[in-house]
Amino acid sequence: METDRNLYDGQRYKRDGTTYQCEIRPGKRSHRAVGCNIVENGRDINKVIGCRWYEQSPDSKIEKTCETDGPNKTKVTTVGCIYKYKGFDRIFLEPGKYTIWNLPKQKESSVGLACRKTADGAELVVFDVAQLERNTAGLTYDLPRGK
Repeated sequence: METDRNLYDGQRYKRDGTTYQCEIRPGKRSHRAVGCNIVENGRDINKVIGCRWYEQSPDSKIEKTCETDGPNKTKVTTVGCIYKYKGFDRIFLEPGKYTIWNLPKQKESSVGLACRKTADGAELVVFDVAQLERNTAGLTYDLPRGK
């Protein structure tokens, strides 16, 4: 393996969004994927395989994870969208799903929520229930569930 000639056992390096760790044994040199390399707040960050984290906005969170992607490679996957209401995590939706949520202590007041897939994960769309058809095309209904 060309890359590890100047690396030592246990050292890590990044390539194509994956963090690798060198393994040097008698008569054998190899590397293995140990994490995802992402940019977070302008900084280069390594997230280990199985790690979960949030990308946050004032009204939502997008939960992501690092997982293996075939032999010796990793990828970042979006786990779901979380709707925040009055500062608390309230509703969780998987990408490609939508739901209708009755707002607490507000009779006959509902909000539509959709977790839409995007090129780099997903986004939470909050909409008026009157716009249900327009905002849910191609999505699957899911019962509201807390996070």
